[in-house]
Amino acid sequence: MLGSLTAEQCRHLLTTNHIGRVGCAFKNKPTIIPITYVFDGKAIFCRSYEGTKIRIMRRNPVVCFQVDHIASLRSWYSVLAWGKYEELTTSAEQRVVERLFSERLAVYALGDTVSLNRDFDQRPQIVEKRTKPVFWKIKVEDLSGRYEKPTLS
Repeated sequence: MLGSLTAEQCRHLLTTNHIGRVGCAFKNKPTIIPITYVFDGKAIFCRSYEGTKIRIMRRNPVVCFQVDHIASLRSWYSVLAWGKYEELTTSAEQRVVERLFSERLAVYALGDTVSLNRDFDQRPQIVEKRTKPVFWKIKVEDLSGRYEKPTLS
């Protein structure tokens, strides 16, 4: 059975997951990139290093974000959110994101863009120079969700 999710169900799926995909486009070239995130009910908060997605979103801040939960080919939930990319440049805004990541993701093994306590000076065998991460959010303007679940016979 296929169906649509309510706005509340969409927000629940966004809140209970932490890996999604941001969709952005520049010069008619759509790009989809996986990202670790935290959702607070109104906005999707992220941390990333300078790179392709940040450059694209700075040029064209209109983005979409997709997250799903897939149990099987016949049992899944998917949410698509639309909004605008916004960099968080003040230390107060960045502390809010740090707190959200710490509260919601501390129980998981964290990667470089998520880890709150990693030492930037101890990166073994990586030539690429990294600076501090860019803190950003997508202020959610619209949501849509779909699901499929097996029908009971």
